[in-house]
Amino acid sequence: MKKSNLHPLIAEVGKANKKLFRTIYKAIERYSKIVVFRHIKPDFDAFGSQMGLYTFLKDNFPEKEIHFVGDNHPSFTPRLFPQTENLPNEWFKGGDFLAIVCDVGDEERIADPRFKHARYKIKIDHHPCKKEIAKRATFLDTEAAAASELVADLLLNFPGKVLSKEAARYLYIGIVGDSGRFLYSSTSPHTFAVSEALIATGFDLHETYLAMYEKNLDSLHSLGYVLSHFKVTTGSPIISSPRKSRKSSTSPRFLGKSTSTPSPTSPASRRGVPSRKIRSQRITAGASPSVPSAPTFPESPGSGAAEAMPKPRGHASIRWTILKASSTTSIPSSPELIRGKPRIFSF
Repeated sequence: MKKSNLHPLIAEVGKANKKLFRTIYKAIERYSKIVVFRHIKPDFDAFGSQMGLYTFLKDNFPEKEIHFVGDNHPSFTPRLFPQTENLPNEWFKGGDFLAIVCDVGDEERIADPRFKHARYKIKIDHHPCKKEIAKRATFLDTEAAAASELVADLLLNFPGKVLSKEAARYLYIGIVGDSGRFLYSSTSPHTFAVSEALIATGFDLHETYLAMYEKNLDSLHSLGYVLSHFKVTTGSPIISSPRKSRKSSTSPRFLGKSTSTPSPTSPASRRGVPSRKIRSQRITAGASPSVPSAPTFPESPGSGAAEAMPKPRGHASIRWTILKASSTTSIPSSPELIRGKPRIFSF
């Protein structure tokens, strides 16, 4: 990418790391065989940084042999990311390849231990580490929101190279995932500058978000079970089962608390309804399953700001915060066909 087109904050990172970036660029150009690694039990950022870098290398160095390895994810692959490659041990013998490790602080968390055979190693990460993996070429910033943010810095400053829509999309997924959709304190003006540059490549932002937070019916039923069987004690939601012998293994994250603890006999207590934020999300459905209707909440005048539920007479006030993505606040009774694909939406 041309330096003149870079956001000043991205160009500043390139300038501050000029020597290191040049070392990494030369290593990439020197080796004909490259493998991109990341950490075990991958999240959005592990996959995003790995696949963004892998795709960039494949796009700009078609003559090289480039691979990505590691464990798959029960939901992300192949829905969001391709199945990882299974390279035989013979491929790594001799060590004549470049290993680039993304989003890993310490060696024991690298998904494939065969990175050790690499003649040259590069690490791009935002975690503190006990022992450095790649002493000669490590791009580390513990204040960055995501490793994908740092990979994007490296690639956007790579002279004469192009960042494709696909590579940008992977990196954006990583940033969104590790920044909590830009809500965590690690999010900075630089995070937004990088995200702007990635979005400018033209990938479908709307479809990317839908794919990231898609839920299947099993997930919906699990969530429904949890929300139907918790109780509130001393102001904190506790998961409980209708049978004493059964224990829930799920611990949902509640974003709010009830203003006070309802009495055990109050309607609010029986409903088990603490205050919580409800976010819009997409849920995919199979062949026209029967989905129970969700409660309908009062709409706010205008744009869907927070509304207070009616206060039961003689009982504690329970306040719901509703973040609406549309005017519909209840789950449809049957799948809604959108662009030829069945989808169910929850509030």
